[in-house]
Amino acid sequence: MTRLLKSLEVGIGSFCLFAMFSLLCINIVMRYAFNSAVPWVEEVSNYLFVWAGFLSCAHLLGEEKHLRVDFAVNLLPLKAQAGAKLFNDMVLVVFFVSMVIPSIRLLGKLRTTPSLRMPEAIPYSILPITMVICLVHLASLIRRHYAAYREASA
Repeated sequence: MTRLLKSLEVGIGSFCLFAMFSLLCINIVMRYAFNSAVPWVEEVSNYLFVWAGFLSCAHLLGEEKHLRVDFAVNLLPLKAQAGAKLFNDMVLVVFFVSMVIPSIRLLGKLRTTPSLRMPEAIPYSILPITMVICLVHLASLIRRHYAAYREASA
């Protein structure tokens, strides 16, 4: 499951970056060659960038390459390191669980986008989607870190 999820994160994130780059290049050509920029390109590019960013953060969490200060943790014995990683995972679970419901509620309070006149809930839906993806990754990490903790205890 997590392998498929990671592939989707990379694929969709890459598509978002490619689409954003392409749209911005087309808009630059339109602006300077034809004196006519497409007004909605900036808005779509912003949303694509945000989607790519959030999906990248979720992917990095799943790969354990997210930002964290582990200098002190690396000085601990293996069992304590595994325990600290488990504690960190649990703190992240509490954070992401506490953010899912408010991010879903936010979607109901949004209006329409300025240029496209589409519901803002569509681009903002990346918030709860990413929170759930991170929870799936954390379930896998907790299983892995717990196994490391048990191995260090033996």
